[in-house]
Amino acid sequence: MFNQFRVTTTGLPPDLTANMHVLRLDNLEFDSTLPNIPVPPSTPTNPQPPGPCPVGADPSAICFPTPPQPSWYDPAPTNGYRFTAFDGRFLAIEDFPPGFDAAFDVNVGGTHFGPFGPGQRVDFPGGVTEFTITGIRPTVDGSNPLAFPIKLSLDTVGSTFAMVPLGESAVDVTPPQVSCNGSDGLWHGADVTVACTASDEGSGLANAADASFLLSTSVPSGTAVDGAVTGQRSVCDAAGNCVNAGPVGGHRVDKKTPTVAINAPSAVTYTLGQSIVASYACTDPDSGVAACSGPVSNGATVDTTSVGTKTFTVNARDNVGNTSHSTVSYTVVGPKRVSGSGYNSPEVAAYRATVMLDVTGAATPFGSVHYAYSRTRLTFVSTSISSFALNGSVVTIQGAGTVNGVAGFTFVVTATNGAPDAFGIVIRRTDGSLYYSAASLALAGGDFSIQQ
Repeated sequence: MFNQFRVTTTGLPPDLTANMHVLRLDNLEFDSTLPNIPVPPSTPTNPQPPGPCPVGADPSAICFPTPPQPSWYDPAPTNGYRFTAFDGRFLAIEDFPPGFDAAFDVNVGGTHFGPFGPGQRVDFPGGVTEFTITGIRPTVDGSNPLAFPIKLSLDTVGSTFAMVPLGESAVDVTPPQVSCNGSDGLWHGADVTVACTASDEGSGLANAADASFLLSTSVPSGTAVDGAVTGQRSVCDAAGNCVNAGPVGGHRVDKKTPTVAINAPSAVTYTLGQSIVASYACTDPDSGVAACSGPVSNGATVDTTSVGTKTFTVNARDNVGNTSHSTVSYTVVGPKRVSGSGYNSPEVAAYRATVMLDVTGAATPFGSVHYAYSRTRLTFVSTSISSFALNGSVVTIQGAGTVNGVAGFTFVVTATNGAPDAFGIVIRRTDGSLYYSAASLALAGGDFSIQQ
């Protein structure tokens, strides 16, 4: 068997290359396969070596080819890294290096995960093309080849990814940005809730729920506050920078009911048909009165058209829906009335005084009184009733009338419904001088009845 090889050298002097010969080797056998030399697995102390970066990669990137199995990698030391896969996807961080003071934070697309430490695993369901790790403390000497070994797995064997050191200048010292809605300037009948949002362009929010949340006022029931403030919430990023959201002030919260005052009717007894004018008012110094209404409008006549116990209720509502009411109970009774006739002898038995009564004690009393005394030939007839007062079984009636057809007299009659009944009268001139008087005396005959 004849094999011919040509050996070409470069970088040799011309006099040597000019004397190059062709070497013939006869009957030379050789094994063209590469020896099966085992490759030791990567470890934190023997990480996968870096390789060339694809065109267009970050100049500061350290790139690694992906072997058939998850491996340990060790880029330049820093306090954080951005991992970018060029032709594959990261499936998991299978382990973190030991020997650091603080736990590590992982951020994927602005979403924070962590903290993590040695022996823990972070899976990326479906794979991701980029993530960052921050929180590497303390920073390490850049000349140390074992600064930050990390074990990763990717979905594509032979793919390349880059680990870009974030550098000390990339340390996140800026707290999250927080924004909350302000007051709308309106009155509210319940606690006000404002919407807030938060974001962090550095290490990301430490709590994903902080991206959107609510703050609320806490005004006690039964009170109103013009200028109520919300609570507050502490929002932190993955690097430990925190900022308070709230309190947000200027809110107007009215949990207080309107006030109702009823001046008329009162909690008293009225007579049938008595004229009572309704008087009531509603006030609310906070959100204001939206409605104030009773059985009749303010200034109208209250119902006294039937006897019995009645209620008068006024309802109020303010401009945020708080309601209240006030009620007064009053009684309407039928008119008191005295009626009947009888006689007695004011002086001697031979001369009689007779009387006839029928008077109703309504709001405006009415009726008639007739009195005659035979000895003086006096005849009195009432023309108006001005007062009707009942005290137990005794009725006192006042008014005006005529004596023997002549006007200009006033009278006071006292009638007693007893055992026996009694009657008395006093008649005066308009100037107040006494014209006739008969003291209250038991009836010799007849009867009075009093209706209460």
